[in-house]
Amino acid sequence: MRQVDQVLAVVAERRAEFEEKRHVPPDVVAEFKRAGIYRAGVPRRFGGDALPPADFLRFIERMSAVDASAGWVASFGSSAVYLAALPLETQALLYADGPDVAFAGGLFPVRPAERVDGGYRVSGRWRFASGCTGADVLGVGIKAGDNEAGRPLTAVLRPEHVEIDENWDAIGLRGTGSHDLVVRGVVVPEEWTFVRGGRPTVDEPLYRYPTVPYAGQVLAVVGLGVARAALDHVMDQGARSTYTGAPKPADRATYRIAVGQAEAQLRSARGFFYESTEDAWSTVEAGDPTTCSSPMSSSPSCCPCCWSSLPFPTSPATRRSQRGSRRSGCPTAGSCRSAWSR
Repeated sequence: MRQVDQVLAVVAERRAEFEEKRHVPPDVVAEFKRAGIYRAGVPRRFGGDALPPADFLRFIERMSAVDASAGWVASFGSSAVYLAALPLETQALLYADGPDVAFAGGLFPVRPAERVDGGYRVSGRWRFASGCTGADVLGVGIKAGDNEAGRPLTAVLRPEHVEIDENWDAIGLRGTGSHDLVVRGVVVPEEWTFVRGGRPTVDEPLYRYPTVPYAGQVLAVVGLGVARAALDHVMDQGARSTYTGAPKPADRATYRIAVGQAEAQLRSARGFFYESTEDAWSTVEAGDPTTCSSPMSSSPSCCPCCWSSLPFPTSPATRRSQRGSRRSGCPTAGSCRSAWSR
């Protein structure tokens, strides 16, 4: 990753703009590209970095501590691991102008598609396409033909073939631009479709790492970053005097205990998460499979049913921070609230 501090400074300066516009503007996405976010999951054979998962996850966590919406959008820089299931010839076309390709998807609900000569006729509406306004290619979930009863396909389209219905208007993660995608009768060649989490055509270590669990991990670290920001806010506010003349929150034993417990919970969850991730990566690098029968079967790194629980250990820490902020009576408690709303 390059220019990390520079891109984090841009996010800090413009995060209010993300919330106002309800998306991360394309020029900021360009900054993400210059920082290497979108080449992080691209195969090295196509000029990408194919970063070890923990390296990318730590960066997304740092960005999410600055702004959760930006971290959420940047997390989809990992989506190139899905695209590694496309035929090699298709990937060569996709990365013909370089590896910094932003992919966004509205994969659900999966829509039926008509099988036609050479591909699929795609129509429908898909929800929650985070980062779609700055994407170079877009994906939608379809089922058709022999695949209709099995795993759904993702059809990859250029933005000019997709209508973005800018209907994302939420409090939480407001700046993610998670709008609907609408496609009207576009024929997508078969070689531009893939099974999400399907067998990759690229033989590099990153593409042997479990794909769908990794997709959960990149979102889980957004929660870690938000929890870190909340705790930092509470500790900063706790050192300030109250309006009533009562002792500062940081001088109260109950406050210090609550903050200490929250810090311990966050560090514990974070430590387990990254230890499990690095263990799984070491297994992959050694050429061995990571499966749910392995010793790390309870880790979010290898089991699709496990990673989804990761954000919840951080939730008590975040709630404790929120309660601490309310007790302090500080006028900027709203900035603590915004950690959840972005």
